Amino acid sequence: MVAAQAHFPRFTPEEYFALCDYVLVSADEVAIDLYHKNESGKWEISNYIAGDAIELTSVNLTFEIEQVFEGIVFVGTKPPV
Repeated sequence: MVAAQAHFPRFTPEEYFALCDYVLVSADEVAIDLYHKNESGKWEISNYIAGDAIELTSVNLTFEIEQVFEGIVFVGTKPPV
């Protein structure tokens, strides 16, 4: 899980009901949590790590997680050669 202490931002009721996907990106590792509201209005979570492809069905977009973290070097790690 990306951040157990993470909180959803405050949305207006109209914004909340229109929201389909919410993405949390880790600041510490290659990891993303995707919250997706299913057809019954319940939030489901999918956890992604290095090597995964992320699919945002609400906007018909699929991308490799590495694209999000391209050029980022985490504290305490060596940059790739």
